[in-house]
Amino acid sequence: MEKDIKERVSLLELSYKTLHKTLEEACQEIKEMKEKLLARPSWAVMFIISSLTTICGSLIVYIITK
Repeated sequence: MEKDIKERVSLLELSYKTLHKTLEEACQEIKEMKEKLLARPSWAVMFIISSLTTICGSLIVYIITK
């Protein structure tokens, strides 16, 4: 009986270690994804900036040539 309990405990410890390792890896991947997403602007922001730059440049050319 005692041997069975020790065996089950050792299996639980091994299972805990593998789950802990998997959880740490998942957390690390989430951190990396978060850093990548925060490092560059979204497509909507890029579209707005591009549009405003184009409009501004067009207005400058229009004012200068008129």
